[in-house]
Amino acid sequence: MEVKIFCGYMLLCGSLFVIAPQLPVEGTFPSLEGAGKDIAKVYAQVVGFQMLQGLLVQCPGPRGIQMAMLAIIGGMAYHIFTLNVIPPLPVMVGVTIVFITTTASTKGKLSQYGPWLRLSLASPPSSLLPPRGLYERVCTRLRVKETGRERGRG
Repeated sequence: MEVKIFCGYMLLCGSLFVIAPQLPVEGTFPSLEGAGKDIAKVYAQVVGFQMLQGLLVQCPGPRGIQMAMLAIIGGMAYHIFTLNVIPPLPVMVGVTIVFITTTASTKGKLSQYGPWLRLSLASPPSSLLPPRGLYERVCTRLRVKETGRERGRG
């Protein structure tokens, strides 16, 4: 039930912030005028696209991450082509990397490495986390390399 409430809230607020950004801006900052108001409306739309991303990432597996990235890519494209506002380069590069690796990890040879790519580049659902005990095995191997012995032995 709480997931449905969360999704409904994200859909409602995200749509409102994207379609009518002046409403939250005027409600929060009623005395804002001119360029400051225009900038606040762009930021309100960014928040709206992030809310839609939060909604879409609820879909299971890599498709949910892909749809969430498409929401952000759509928002960036809207700002670039309609408002002539360029998002920060690190944001554009990061979103592109996550989208490409998630797409590549669901096809062909990369599919066996998909969870690891998503784990290193995004916040994956818990179903994509590495197998239990992997962290301990890696730490033990590193400790053996450093000291020449395992913990608790000699």
